[in-house]
Parts: sequence; structure tokens; C-alpha cells
Amino acid sequence: MKIAAIGDPHGNLDKIRKIPLKKVDLALITGDLGQTDILRKQALQYLSIPNPGPKERLFYAEGFRQAFLTAHETALKIASYLGGCCPLFIVRGNADLSNYDTRKFSRTFGIELPFLYQHLRTIRGVQLIDNRVANFKGLRIGGLKYFTDICWAEEFELAGIEKIRKIALRDTDKISRVLGRFGPVDILLTHVPPYGIMDKVNSKTIPPSWIGRHAGSKTVLEYVRQNQPKYVFCGHIHESEGFEKLGRTEVYNLGAGGCKIVEL
Repeated sequence: MKIAAIGDPHGNLDKIRKIPLKKVDLALITGDLGQTDILRKQALQYLSIPNPGPKERLFYAEGFRQAFLTAHETALKIASYLGGCCPLFIVRGNADLSNYDTRKFSRTFGIELPFLYQHLRTIRGVQLIDNRVANFKGLRIGGLKYFTDICWAEEFELAGIEKIRKIALRDTDKISRVLGRFGPVDILLTHVPPYGIMDKVNSKTIPPSWIGRHAGSKTVLEYVRQNQPKYVFCGHIHESEGFEKLGRTEVYNLGAGGCKIVEL
């Protein structure tokens, strides 16, 4: 069978349409489905306001709602298009807002917002495989949604911030238990790359002191070393798109909308 693994689309349907999906049996996406540039800008502007009150929330509400709807609608378009071509397995990226975050933003700005993951479940052919193993024609495919590894907090000198450290320790423990349940798989689909494998950051939007640091996960790295799946497909660090081998495992960072078609 042929499988198309696709990197974080970020709403770029034109790029996705160039992939010959009619010739594959299954598509995989590493997360970050929708276009979130405007949403991220709106959120950062709002968070930069010290002690925002009702006046500030009202001022930002409509702009935030429009930015959120853009992210939501472009994500659904990507999923609907892919699901219409072939079966599709998805894991969540850091730009894919959870139901919890959606509720929080709805309350903050006093607006109604749609829930992405409820809508994705209604699209025929689409499966969310966050933190579970899915079987496809005898293949075991493990899916890992975005999480914060404690090694990331330490690498970027953020472990001293109590809130970040608490989240990172909780997430790392959870993912360790998830991977322990996985056992060996044929394919690992993960938003976050393994530590040291195509995970160096080099972006204009980050502090200069972060450039060249590793944003991958040591938890994922250890799992791959021990279990040696045939393929690992990841995204998240778009500037590190490429291919490396880790033992017998072929690791592909698919970047932003990149694609690798493999045959098993």
C-alpha cells in the first residue's frame, strides 16, 4: 500500500492539492491544520496588555473572532479535501486549539466559537489518533499530539518558570505512559520531532538566544531508539525539514505542508 505523510498544512490548501492523493491508500498529517498567523498576532497583542479589562476585551473580541474563524475554516477545508481523497489520520499540533482553549477564549471575549475537533469527527474518512495506536490494513500507526517535554523547557531555559515547569513535567509523564502502552508500531506520527533529529530552531520570530537550540523531545527519541518503527513522521520545526536515519528508523520532518509518499 502507499501512504502519503504530510507536514503541518497551516491552511495552505493550494500546496496540499499538488499531492497525488488519488494514488495513495492513506494520508497522515502531523498537525497544525489551519491558518493561524492572524490568530497568533491577535492573541499576542491582547496578552501584551497589562491587566486587560472589559473595555480591552470588547475592543479585541471581533478581531479575535474573525481570526479564530479563519483558522477553524481553513482547518476544516484541509481535512475535508484530504478525507474526500482517501482515509486520513490526524494528530493535533500546537496551533490546533483544543476544546478547553476554545471555551476559555469564548469566555474571555464573550463570543461564541466553534469546536474544531467536534467538527473534524463529522468528516467522513477522517480519524483523530491523538495518543493512541490505530490499525490500518494490518499496520500499527501510533499518533502523538503536541506536548511540552521537560527537556524543551530546560533547553530554552524556561524550566525556572513554575507554570511552564509544571505543564512540562505533567506532559512528559503522560506521554511516557502513552508510549509505554504503544509498544512497537510500524509508523509513529508525532507533531514534535525526536530530540536532536531535525529539531533546531532558526526563526525570525524567536529570541536570538534560542536560535540553534533543540526543540524536540527526548521522550520520543528514547521510544524510537528502543522500538525502531519503520518510519517516524513529524513537523513543528518547519525550518528543519528533511530526512535522517536513527538506527533502522527513517525519520522525516515534513515541515510546512511537505509530503513523503512511502510504500509498504
